[in-house]
Amino acid sequence: MPISVDGNAPTQISPSVMSAATVTVQAGISPPQNNNHKARQPPEIIAGYRRLRVLGAGGMAQVFEAEHTTLGRRVALKLLKPAVADSADFSLRFIRESHAMAQVKHDNVVAIYDAGEFDGFMYMALELVTGSDLHKILKRRGRLPVDDAVGYMIGCAKGLSAIHAAGLVHRDIKPANIFVDRDGQPKIGDLGLARAADGEDRMTMTGTSWGTPSYMSPEQIKGVADLDIRADIYSLGATLYTLLAGVEPYVGETSYVITHKVLTEPPPDPRTHDKTLPSTVVAVIAKAMAKERENRYQTPQEFLEDLERLRGGQRLLHTVPIAASLETSRAEIIAASLPGTRVTTGANKRPHSVDPFVLKVISMLVVVGVLVGVWYSMQGMSFGTTQTKDLNETPTWATLVTYDAQGKSADANILGVPVRLRFCAPGSFNMGSPANEAGRQAFENTHQVTLDKGFWMLATEVSQPLYQAVMGQNPSSRVGDNLPVEGVSWHEAQQFCAKLKGLGITAQLPTEAQWEYACRAGSDGPFSAQPTPNKQGWMAPPELATIWREAANDPVEAEAAAMRWISQRVGDGELGIKPIATLTPNQFGLSDMHGNILEWCRDAWDGQASYVSDPISNPENTTGGLSIVRGGCWFYPPERCRAAQRQGLPADAALNYVGFRFVVE
Repeated sequence: MPISVDGNAPTQISPSVMSAATVTVQAGISPPQNNNHKARQPPEIIAGYRRLRVLGAGGMAQVFEAEHTTLGRRVALKLLKPAVADSADFSLRFIRESHAMAQVKHDNVVAIYDAGEFDGFMYMALELVTGSDLHKILKRRGRLPVDDAVGYMIGCAKGLSAIHAAGLVHRDIKPANIFVDRDGQPKIGDLGLARAADGEDRMTMTGTSWGTPSYMSPEQIKGVADLDIRADIYSLGATLYTLLAGVEPYVGETSYVITHKVLTEPPPDPRTHDKTLPSTVVAVIAKAMAKERENRYQTPQEFLEDLERLRGGQRLLHTVPIAASLETSRAEIIAASLPGTRVTTGANKRPHSVDPFVLKVISMLVVVGVLVGVWYSMQGMSFGTTQTKDLNETPTWATLVTYDAQGKSADANILGVPVRLRFCAPGSFNMGSPANEAGRQAFENTHQVTLDKGFWMLATEVSQPLYQAVMGQNPSSRVGDNLPVEGVSWHEAQQFCAKLKGLGITAQLPTEAQWEYACRAGSDGPFSAQPTPNKQGWMAPPELATIWREAANDPVEAEAAAMRWISQRVGDGELGIKPIATLTPNQFGLSDMHGNILEWCRDAWDGQASYVSDPISNPENTTGGLSIVRGGCWFYPPERCRAAQRQGLPADAALNYVGFRFVVE
């Protein structure tokens, strides 16, 4: 049953009764109950609308330009993708979007004409905006002049006031969801995540966040139960920042890095990208993006008032100009509390570099040490005997050294837990990836690396029993004696290695170069020399891998779509971290290098810089605000589990899909 076909005021539904079940009943439609439509293409005519051409596609839906066969009206026809139509959650979200849009009638909000289900396909007929959207405009123009950007935000603030008056929270305002018609009028669209402000229609549990990380407010990221219109005001402020600066306020390689910044870093100053921006503009952005929602504009009307006064050159009513760079007090820095994540601040931040004065002191001490050594030598004295250990000799920490087809291994017993390490002989290899490798990232340029010392590497990720024995605790979200430990930060992995040193095992996290060398095990390809990638590590199943690839050009959206898919299958026993050493080891005898969980490395990273191009020996990067993780994990597609794949995370992040292994040099 359609909502409306007359093009006039859509059906009005009270927000107080908009539970998921109520939406379905009032619409007179329900999600399709069979799988027969999955393999079918949508018919040319759906509920009286003839499809003309594709306008776009997202993770859930396709949008076509269409024409009503009787009225001749052109519309944007939105169809729920068959692949997700059988999911009750996605179908109810689609239904809820149509009802959210039906409650709002305003020139600055995309209108809905019709919605329903036809022959197994769920559809919406929306106002066809024949211009563009702010995301595309920004891609063409780089960044916008102040007058243009503020003008768009004034229209959006008016539209947001109408959404607020309808008792809704949009929850996904961003440049791509703000459409601009041929007259330059902005229109807020895509209310797929909208919900009633009173929470009666909540379809996600408290502690779960939905939206686009770069534009989400701190409270939305944390999944608070009482989300209100101030979250949308934050998103509009972040959008204004992007229009003026040409980049998003917070950027990062993964959604986690971005959300970590949103929660812990003050709003950035757009003048770092354009020094000519007026202090009043900076003040409006700072007010809209305040960490604490009590410090933001409290209503869209307040935001609108300052925007209009900004355009008219008048004194702002709700904030004051900011002459200096944006800063917030320490009290405003919000501790991160993402589900399954533990983040600390302050003393646990990764060190960036050594103070120059300290370097001078160290250099002086080294010189003094050398002089003292020379003096002792002249006196016929020595500090001790230098010994060169033969590689065939059993290390002091090992109980047994053996040889097999993959080389040399050493068994040891650490506090009652048996472990095995594999020997990686010195050698050279090509680090990084060639330009034609699927999934390649810009900062993976190929260069030759030489490791002139061999090292022992733990054959598997550190197991939960080993971590428990050494550290006296197990932070893992899923407990099992044969599972790898996870939920461990870089700092905690370093503490683990320090405790092993106290037991006589000189353990360290591997450098990034050591890790890739060991992972490749002599291969120059994306994976070590085994028949198929998924026989070397637990990776995403085919359906999930396809979802990643559909949004491959937008890594943040790809990760969000993957998380949505996973959330629908939480109880599926096929998903999740798997036992260690259950798949084929590589040519060095090392297991799970290409999947299961990500693994910390010793190196720091700024998240951007490429490798050096020249050959290099024993590289280790010690500067940068992030720490390197390698290896992919159980929900990544194969191209994100390659030997060259690299990404950075805050050193104090403790994620339930990140662990580590150690080396002994």
